[in-house]
Amino acid sequence: MTFYQGQGGNQAGDPQKVAALYIECAEMEEPWENLPMDADSCTGIRDICASTVELMDQMLPVVRMTDFE
Repeated sequence: MTFYQGQGGNQAGDPQKVAALYIECAEMEEPWENLPMDADSCTGIRDICASTVELMDQMLPVVRMTDFE
């Protein structure tokens, strides 16, 4: 078995389930744009999105000052 950098064979994901999901996605009429491979990935992406939304909420009053009146 070949392991890639940062992988030691103890990851939470099941390679057979991942392969099945890739095939399912490839056969979709409108496949998802992103395909995280485990719950930790989804959690990380959600955290990044939440912090981005929080930042945009903080920035909105500032950037509104640049709008045409």
